[in-house]
Amino acid sequence: MTHYIRYITGALLFLLLAGCGNPEDQLKSTIEQTDEVKAEITDSLQTLNDLDAKMQSVFTESLEDDTFNAEGSALADNHSKRADALQTVEDNTEAFISKQEELGSIELPSEDSKLNDDYKAVQDAYGTLRSHLESFTENYQGALDTQKSVFETLSSEDADFNALENGVGDINDAYAPVQKEYSALDEALTNLEDAHQAALATLEESGEN
Repeated sequence: MTHYIRYITGALLFLLLAGCGNPEDQLKSTIEQTDEVKAEITDSLQTLNDLDAKMQSVFTESLEDDTFNAEGSALADNHSKRADALQTVEDNTEAFISKQEELGSIELPSEDSKLNDDYKAVQDAYGTLRSHLESFTENYQGALDTQKSVFETLSSEDADFNALENGVGDINDAYAPVQKEYSALDEALTNLEDAHQAALATLEESGEN
């Protein structure tokens, strides 16, 4: 039994040491892995944005044939697909947060001031993107909830023009912060890409010296 315990302990120590590479390699690996997550975030946001663009036409269709909130209607289908797409954004956000935590655990040599400056810029870019992703998902969920409530109101028999006018106003008000976050996310993703490229360039220069 003692021999077995020593063997397990030794194997565990080996695994821990094997996962420790130098901090420069860790930074490069984290950046490369985060780039993959960033691509998935960009794709999921684009999918959501495309579905947003389609909502106007299906809303008009529902207005014409009175199928607000009807099961299987184009509007209900669009709402469901956007809810699914938002879940994908949330899942990708969780993956990104994991990479942000991984980045924060890296300790670079203090004497390499240029790399440390780039590292700080990358950390700041991660923090900004995370903040906007979390704000976006919260605001978008609020917009979805508002839309569902309006659709239910407009599907009732006593819905009139005032209900439609007020409902459209509520939808636009709820969606306004989402539009702002789309722009903020586009800028945050660009800044993250720039920070990544700067850090990778410095890592390459350091490796050549």
